[in-house]
Amino acid sequence: MKQKFSIFIFCLVIISVYLKIPEKNILLAKEEFITWKFSKNNSSKVENRIILIPVVNFKSKIDNLSASTFKDLSKYKIIVSNKASEILDQSEFHGQKSSKYSNVISMAEKSPDVIGLIRLSELRPEVRVISVNDIYFYEENKNYLLTLYPENIDATKSNENDELNQIFTFAQTGVTALTRGLIKKITEEKNPLYITEKIAPFLKQFHLTHTSNEVSFSEQCNAAPKTMTFCSPVEYFSILQTCGFDIIELTGNHNIDYGFINALSTIELYEKNNIKYFGGGKNLADSSKILYTEILDKSANTANKKIAIIGYNEANVFYQYDLPLAKENSPGANPFDIQKMKEDIAVAKKTANTVIVDFQFAECDSYKPGSNDDCYLPMKNPDQKDIFQKAIDFGADIVVGTQAHQPQIIEKYKTGIIFYGLGNLFFDQIRWEGTRQGMILVHIFFKGEYKNTIVYPTYYDQDLQVYLPIGEKKKELLDIYFQRK
Repeated sequence: MKQKFSIFIFCLVIISVYLKIPEKNILLAKEEFITWKFSKNNSSKVENRIILIPVVNFKSKIDNLSASTFKDLSKYKIIVSNKASEILDQSEFHGQKSSKYSNVISMAEKSPDVIGLIRLSELRPEVRVISVNDIYFYEENKNYLLTLYPENIDATKSNENDELNQIFTFAQTGVTALTRGLIKKITEEKNPLYITEKIAPFLKQFHLTHTSNEVSFSEQCNAAPKTMTFCSPVEYFSILQTCGFDIIELTGNHNIDYGFINALSTIELYEKNNIKYFGGGKNLADSSKILYTEILDKSANTANKKIAIIGYNEANVFYQYDLPLAKENSPGANPFDIQKMKEDIAVAKKTANTVIVDFQFAECDSYKPGSNDDCYLPMKNPDQKDIFQKAIDFGADIVVGTQAHQPQIIEKYKTGIIFYGLGNLFFDQIRWEGTRQGMILVHIFFKGEYKNTIVYPTYYDQDLQVYLPIGEKKKELLDIYFQRK
């Protein structure tokens, strides 16, 4: 009852504010209007859940749809797609009038003042999904308020109609380096899971979760606080398990620091615990393998839908230091070659619906005194933008830089999307503001097809516990990543 009352009050606030908006601020489309509401939770019709999604321009400052958003409607225009309005016509709803429009995605992409309301099937990577009351549409157990329960849907086709059951999520994180200062801090706290306490519940909720682990585990690990020879104590493997990592990327340049034997035993540890790996391996042939993973949602309607993930180490190829790179008979990272990348993507596209390419790229100097704002941008030498864009030209859907200890900007390019650098997830770099920052990507798939990526900023303080910032800190980081002014 308390929940229903809160939703009722929320609707009243929106309606009361909306009624005060001058008519000239409402975008009209052939004088057609629909009415809409934030729906109630109707568990008896759970098999018929339909989701509406608010989307905005990449540069839009709007990150959440709430009652406070509606107080600024003189600045924004809410438009509803034809498909969304059709579902609303089948639902029990009430509320105020908004205009409907045939090409909401295009309008939202072009204008930072537009909030588009669309169906999940209409979602595209070129717009940014925003939350509703700080809840995103894929979060099934949090009462997302734009969930509708249409009356005129065939209940015998529940798997096809329930959109929440047809969502698949894949989270990607940046650098994990369980070494050096982290060892010191964990030893002080006497708890290997200390650094995960604020972030593990978030990471483990997804169907698949990835990190780029740059450091091998060793029984003989003795990593001093200032060393550049990295290792992780074997007992720290529980950190990966607690966070729910299903996929480990091995493109990093420190996995061989404690020798071939520890690198190989670490890969065996992944295999024994059913954790998949890519971008590195036991030898050159193993490191070069494309990782294919099935998209399996609750509906079981996505048979034969796959994601292909390919990883390369460009940094050590560029710097001509090949110790971390795999050889014919020794472990290491997959060496980058542009012709090979073109061929790999072509092969991957024959099997997978979505192709993701990850890079351990040359790293910007984030450690110099003063402002390191230039490190948020793609590297110029080597030309990071050119190489990442070529991956899209060759057919990749998503390109990700997992090398960056300081996160980098996000860019739409042709039909793909590029995340130039994700920053640190777990590491000890606290002297520089940029290296405390990071981002987690949540790739959204619907009926097996890639739809969009939601970006969650991360941060850690002196305590080295990674968390999801909120309020002004979250806005500050999104402003940087999306280059919002």
